[in-house]
Amino acid sequence: MPKKASDTYVSREAEQRGATPVVRVTLNPGGSPVVFEPDDVINPGRYLSGLPRQFQNLQSSRHLIALNNRDASLIIGAINCPGAPDDTLKVEHGFKEGAGTEWIELFTGLVTGVRRVDHEFGKQHNATIETTHLIISGLQKKIGAPASDGTRQPFMCGPYLANAELSSVTDPTISDITKYGTGSATLNVIGVENFSGNENINFKIEAETTGDIGTATFKWSIDGGLTWNNKEVLTVNLTGPVTLTNRIRVYWVSGPGNDFIDGDYWTFTVTAKINNYLVPGAPFSSISAVYEDDAELPSNDYTANETTGIIEITGVRGNIKVRIVKNAIVHPVDIIKAILEEVDLDGYIDILSFAHARDDTEEYSIGVRFENLTAMRAIGLITQNMLYFFWVDFNKIYLQAYTGALI
Repeated sequence: MPKKASDTYVSREAEQRGATPVVRVTLNPGGSPVVFEPDDVINPGRYLSGLPRQFQNLQSSRHLIALNNRDASLIIGAINCPGAPDDTLKVEHGFKEGAGTEWIELFTGLVTGVRRVDHEFGKQHNATIETTHLIISGLQKKIGAPASDGTRQPFMCGPYLANAELSSVTDPTISDITKYGTGSATLNVIGVENFSGNENINFKIEAETTGDIGTATFKWSIDGGLTWNNKEVLTVNLTGPVTLTNRIRVYWVSGPGNDFIDGDYWTFTVTAKINNYLVPGAPFSSISAVYEDDAELPSNDYTANETTGIIEITGVRGNIKVRIVKNAIVHPVDIIKAILEEVDLDGYIDILSFAHARDDTEEYSIGVRFENLTAMRAIGLITQNMLYFFWVDFNKIYLQAYTGALI
């Protein structure tokens, strides 16, 4: 219902006492205020705000208020003119009774402009200012929006299971190949760039017989020779490399004399690919678990940096998710407060109603992650699922928990 400043629910009681409803307007109440007393308020205007079902969007009408501009203080385009865009305008409803007036803050508007100024000879000197409700304007701001350079910075509270993004890759590498023995053959390793292991491998290749490439045999091990994976494997040249494991292949280049002497051996290490994953929203209070394709990884399979949100995992990996804890804010009421603080509306919270809502749902605990959503939409997702009533009245934001009792 449209509500005129003089039509508040308390005016009936005041009128029964003989009080007269009046309106006062203050421009820039938090800075250098310019006060328009009741006699200067030509028309307090009407203001309409509403919230459709499912918290899909806030709706609010523009508010036009006509003020006496006899001193020409409101001039469109004038430097430091009160009523410039982004100034604030506070409307108070009062009850003039006897020598005093009791004032109630009706709403604070964000000035969108001075719509009209009449200041000509023979005419009434008025100015009409247009505002939009400051609270509703704040609730329509986005939280968790990306930074100016595009960096994702979601709004988060409490624990959350988040997807990690692959941010950089260190390709597999191979160490120097070390040879022990007197044979003349030179070992070559290929396929390192395609190495598919999830951990580093130390290879040992040993000649089993004396002879040349194509007649001598070898065996190979990945544990320093404690055990051998294959034995009596025929040595080969570049035309037919032998595959060992994880796509690593080897061959030899012949030299003078015997290519192989029984007992010759070579050692080298292939270092696995290192994937760096980023969880946007750092820093975090903790990173408690990492999952690959929904299976939890052992803690020694990765390193996690809570400050940067970087997860370093060795080897070829699938879909990575991370269990993170952003902070200790886990109660829905506290999270709603944090959202309101994010859009500079924490000063409009009705402290008593929020405290009651928290006491009535003391056992509640959740984690949230919102990215590029309006504050109202984010709050709506919490209140819908947790059964809270959220509303704005007389420049205050109220919250009430549904406990099954009649309201």
